[in-house]
Amino acid sequence: MPTSTELVLRGLFRHPLAAESAPMTRDALRARVYAAEQQVTAALSRPGQTIDFFGSRLTPPLEQRFTTLEQVRRFVAVVLNDHRVTSAWGFLPAVLVRSRSGESMAHYEYETATIAMPVGSEWAMRELVVLHEIAHPIVVAGIDAELAPHGVEFASTYVTLVSWFIGPEAALLLTAAFDASGVSINATVRQ
Repeated sequence: MPTSTELVLRGLFRHPLAAESAPMTRDALRARVYAAEQQVTAALSRPGQTIDFFGSRLTPPLEQRFTTLEQVRRFVAVVLNDHRVTSAWGFLPAVLVRSRSGESMAHYEYETATIAMPVGSEWAMRELVVLHEIAHPIVVAGIDAELAPHGVEFASTYVTLVSWFIGPEAALLLTAAFDASGVSINATVRQ
């Protein structure tokens, strides 16, 4: 039988000590969001190289890479205080950034409004992953705390952030990858 920690990680159970802002909705799209993100990561790993995108030529933009936790912290602060973000979702509470052990994944901790980054992981210390994690507190604080952690509002917010901070080409790749993976975004994706 899975432990409560495993259930929390799968999005099936909310720990009794969790803050009220932690989503209780089942996270049914999580694996699909991660699969789509992996496709975009592969394309962004070849910046400046033109790729065939459904018969059109597309050049993925250069994505920021981070080497320190302090760089990630500064980027998170820049994003959360950007005029487009505050205009779209209002002023958001501060988000902490901490190191986490292992290299398997970054994650957002709803209870403490903290992004946990595996600092030794080259794949995680990149703009796409950090924007993914930033989308979580925006959805909770700026939209609705009860929405699914990787649902439609999350995906739409994530695409918007990618468009604003990496570029419209990356947002197009993410939108197409979401579509191919069965992840919907709403029509109000901000430009």
